[in-house]
Amino acid sequence: LSGSSKVKLQTVKLAVGAVYYADRTYKIKSVPSYLANTSFIKAANDDKINTQNTFLTFKVSRASTVYVAYDPRAKKLPTWLQGFTKVSEQLGIDDPKLAGMNLYKKDYAAGTISVGGNLSGSATGALCQYILIVKEN
Repeated sequence: LSGSSKVKLQTVKLAVGAVYYADRTYKIKSVPSYLANTSFIKAANDDKINTQNTFLTFKVSRASTVYVAYDPRAKKLPTWLQGFTKVSEQLGIDDPKLAGMNLYKKDYAAGTISVGGNLSGSATGALCQYILIVKEN
């Protein structure tokens, strides 16, 4: 697990009550049942302005589905996220300005995965850093 976050990246279990940023105290309020007890990568909300094409890189030991919880206020998604499929559920959060984040998913084979910055490419409108969730298949 490596990246250009403003904080040391951590892998944490996704559960109600978990703090989801390293530099804020916001907590997760609801999790779709199929994502309960999966892992997520805790970065900094201050990373929300990152525009790099490669922001985070991590390895999965087997085929996995990567979910990204992304700000629903976004007017345009980052280029790297446009290859993901939006799902109907949201990740519930207690950010005072936002009750939930939209979920997008993409399947990957075992190996190294890289994702871009929150505002990479021509992304606009997202006011908080995404949350990256990994579910082994």
